[in-house]
Amino acid sequence: MRRAAALIAVALAAVPAACREGVKPVRIAVHSAPQSFDPHLQNEILTSAVLANLYDGLTEFDEESRVVAALASEWRNPDERTWVFRLRPGVVFHDGRPLTARDVLFSLERARHHSGSGLASYLVEVETVRSTDAATIEIRTKRPFAALLAKLTAIAIVPASSPAEIVEPVGTRRSSTCVSRRRRRRSATAAFGRRSTSRSTAPPGSPRRTAASASRRASSACPASSVSLPT
Repeated sequence: MRRAAALIAVALAAVPAACREGVKPVRIAVHSAPQSFDPHLQNEILTSAVLANLYDGLTEFDEESRVVAALASEWRNPDERTWVFRLRPGVVFHDGRPLTARDVLFSLERARHHSGSGLASYLVEVETVRSTDAATIEIRTKRPFAALLAKLTAIAIVPASSPAEIVEPVGTRRSSTCVSRRRRRRSATAAFGRRSTSRSTAPPGSPRRTAASASRRASSACPASSVSLPT
């Protein structure tokens, strides 16, 4: 499984040429099909590696396994059990709908409470999730839980109108090499056992910001990623 995920990551390194020359299909062979297009109803490495090209989380791992900003542009800790995330502006789903805190709230609660969730254990320390405005999410944990940022990398954000089982994926993901040449490509296996930490360059007492927050604002002319299951 890890080898297949690594092959996917290597194959995606060819995307910059496609960005320069126009839209061209990228065909990647793997030994088995993804188990599902629903990012919350499975926890299998090959499926997760494929779906990483369709969906984003609030945070993600960079190539050095550090937690960096993804759909969240910044976060802060008002106290040791509270995390406040601001959403990156201008993000839209593949169908054109703008991303809001309602989508994030829905996705986190879906991953926590869906009867078929394969990711509920990632959020077992979460006590409450609420949106404080259209671009802000507050997460309260049961106890101080520094691993939350790493756990959130595995929780894909889907539209709040998503059905009980997602069979037609609608995500926010664009090819990472097209979003910004400065942005590091994340490891396909970083979320599965590799240690990560978050870093902040902000002065003490100010909201935490990651180095990726600026590059995340870069625009892209590349189309949204597309993956099809074999019939």
